[in-house]
Amino acid sequence: MSMTYIIGKEKTLSDKILLSVNINSTADDYISNLISYLFEDKYPTIYEKIVEQTIFMRFDELNKNEFNFVLDQIDSLFDHCYDLPENIRDGLYWWGELIKPIVDRDERRCN
Repeated sequence: MSMTYIIGKEKTLSDKILLSVNINSTADDYISNLISYLFEDKYPTIYEKIVEQTIFMRFDELNKNEFNFVLDQIDSLFDHCYDLPENIRDGLYWWGELIKPIVDRDERRCN
């Protein structure tokens, strides 16, 4: 079974195409652990917006500040990833491979 990650809208196209990707269950498990590790206890409101439904990870309902906060928190883990549990490191790997190329295209992304 796969999980659909709904990221947001394309920033460079005038018709604002929805950015999404289907992730296999193994990669989803790792990325879900990463999202839970960062946000479930410290930022429950943001966490609930992202994992709103059981078949989607939704980033499209985050406002611009929340969206960039989430991405900054995830990016900050790359600096000290060797101090993290293996499943979180794996989540970072799959985030970088599958999700980051898409979130960087989102109209809310601040570079």
